[in-house]
Amino acid sequence: MRVRIKLARIFLVLGYCSLLGTAAPDVRIVPTQAIIRYSLGQSVRPTAVQITSTKGVGAYVLSLKPNRDNDQDAVAFELVLRRIGAHADPQNLLYPPGEKWEGYQRWYFAAADFVHGAAKSIYGTRRVMNLTYVGMVVRSDILKADVERIPGSALYKFDRLDIAIRVWAIAAANT
Repeated sequence: MRVRIKLARIFLVLGYCSLLGTAAPDVRIVPTQAIIRYSLGQSVRPTAVQITSTKGVGAYVLSLKPNRDNDQDAVAFELVLRRIGAHADPQNLLYPPGEKWEGYQRWYFAAADFVHGAAKSIYGTRRVMNLTYVGMVVRSDILKADVERIPGSALYKFDRLDIAIRVWAIAAANT
């Protein structure tokens, strides 16, 4: 009888902890504003933004991951959110867990989408991602997107991409 009671308590505690894991974020963050830039003339690697926890330590990194063609032209970027200290290639936290995502998402930036300017791109100049599973909102505003056709190809490449990033905790959500 005591074993059953102990097992019941263990399962109750485990169930409660699993609910906490999905209902509340494990890290609270400090609101962050920055600009992520890619410029063909200045550097091959785009900049990144560190998101700090309320304890004053780095919690997440938000960066642009380039997708390149065979000639190493940046034809698209993926906005990537990762926990600091995560393994070499963890899942991008912008993808909601447990769902299979295909196609062009708010965190993708394809050069061909910006041929007629950011305002006429599929998602427009502002993209908002509500990440309830990590307790934050990520907003990106396209400041500048310079693209050009790759000679001898139907593809376009980025010469420059500037994105203003704003991140805040959902509890403090105010746009």
